[in-house]
Parts: sequence; C-alpha cells; structure tokens
Amino acid sequence: MNELWMFCFDALKKEFWIKRCNEVNEIEQSLGIKKSDKRVRKFKAKDIESEDKNLENQKKKLKIDAKYKKRENNIKLVTKNRIISRFTEGKDTKSWNLMPKLV
Repeated sequence: MNELWMFCFDALKKEFWIKRCNEVNEIEQSLGIKKSDKRVRKFKAKDIESEDKNLENQKKKLKIDAKYKKRENNIKLVTKNRIISRFTEGKDTKSWNLMPKLV
C-alpha cells in the first residue's frame, strides 16, 4: 500500500510540481529576479512591523513622560504652597530640604 502511495505521489510530483517549478524559474530568470530580491521583500515586511512597534513604543514613552511631568507639576505646586506658608509663618527654612515633598 505504501509503495503504491509513493508511486502515485512521485507521478503527481513529476507531472505538476516539477513543471510548475521550472516555469516559475524561467519567468524569474526572464524578469531578472534573484533569490536575494525575494529575501529583501521579506525583510521589508519585517521592517514595517518593527516601525509600527517603534511607533507604539514612542507613544507609550510619551504617555509615561506626560504622567511624570504631571506628577512633578503636582509636587511643585504642593511644595510651593508649603514653602510660602513657612515663610509667611516665619518658621525656619533651613530644614526645608529635609522635609518630605508629597503630592
């Protein structure tokens, strides 16, 4: 049974597949397409995907930067109000650097 299957498969391969491969090779040679040209196309698709990933990463970084800037701004507002109140109350400002600055 296995021998019959192999015989049929080889006959189909000779009749269709090898002819098709030869025709494709002739067309590629007439157009001047090389194997390296085919590989470049594959790499270009990967480059496009990597550019998309880079854009996504940049967007994430911008969001993170915006969060940090907002947080720093909130800290500045809190510390600004705190230092103004210390000056108006007449308290010591030498220990200002040791105080925790919280949001």
